[in-house]
Amino acid sequence: TKITIQSGIKTIGKQAFYKCKWLTDVTLPEGLTTIDKSAFEECSALKSITLPQSLQTFGGSVFWECTSLESISIPKSVSSIGSNLFSKCSSLTQVTLPSTLTEIYSGMFESCTSLKNIIFEETSSLSTIGEMAFSNCNSLTAIMIPSSVTTIDSKAFESCSQLTTVSYERN
Repeated sequence: TKITIQSGIKTIGKQAFYKCKWLTDVTLPEGLTTIDKSAFEECSALKSITLPQSLQTFGGSVFWECTSLESISIPKSVSSIGSNLFSKCSSLTQVTLPSTLTEIYSGMFESCTSLKNIIFEETSSLSTIGEMAFSNCNSLTAIMIPSSVTTIDSKAFESCSQLTTVSYERN
């Protein structure tokens, strides 16, 4: 089932679509600023979500165990992200992170076992890769860490069994 949230909605509340197993496609309106904690958690059929450029805040675990989600681009307007945003999204193969993102939060991509491509937009402001950020990302073979990164927290790449190349971008 596909849904389109109409304009005028500013916030998707905590667990608003929690365990909606039938939900496949979601389009969110411009003007939406917040997606609260666990809003789409365990929506196992969710394959596609269109995020508005007005989005500023993700609560924790918003897409936890959305096992059909394949790719996503986080808008440049996002300034706050809770932990475990995409944990256990086992079909997620690609993610594009905006240049404005300063931290990959704790467990953000934990157990995204199909994740192969992490695209950092040019002139990245990323400074921290959080604890267990990519833990158990078994399909990740290489990553180019932006030169702006100064901290890689504990277990950031724990159990990434196929990771063979970690490069650090030079200025």
